[in-house]
Amino acid sequence: MKKLHSIMMLLALMVAAFSFTACSDDDDDFDDGGENISDFIGTWSLTHQEGWGTDDTVPPEEYVQFKSDGTYINVQDNDEEEYYISKGNWKVENSELIMKETEGGLVGATYTYTILSHSKDKITLAVLGLKSYLERVPDSTIDRFL
Repeated sequence: MKKLHSIMMLLALMVAAFSFTACSDDDDDFDDGGENISDFIGTWSLTHQEGWGTDDTVPPEEYVQFKSDGTYINVQDNDEEEYYISKGNWKVENSELIMKETEGGLVGATYTYTILSHSKDKITLAVLGLKSYLERVPDSTIDRFL
């Protein structure tokens, strides 16, 4: 009985961890919901995160480049000798940043982040209690990974 309880808890945690992703065939043009999407276009570095038992943690190296054509490139240090690179489509809708992966290990996954704040130089996003802070970097920063 204890083993069944453990399995059920593990399944519940897995569902909770992936509940922020969803697949959608909605590739409509941007509906910025009043947000200034031009603030997002460019290359960003993840500077730190808060939440999930972390307190102002410096994450592994990660960059995302949002292009004006609605596509993105994401580069993440996977703590090995290589980087994980994914590509996809992005949009801002109703104060949310929505990213759908089209190339990489999770093709079809859609990630939805609440936009807490944004400016030309900084973006703060949240998902399931985790806050992520991004700062603008030169577009050429991501070129060394491609």
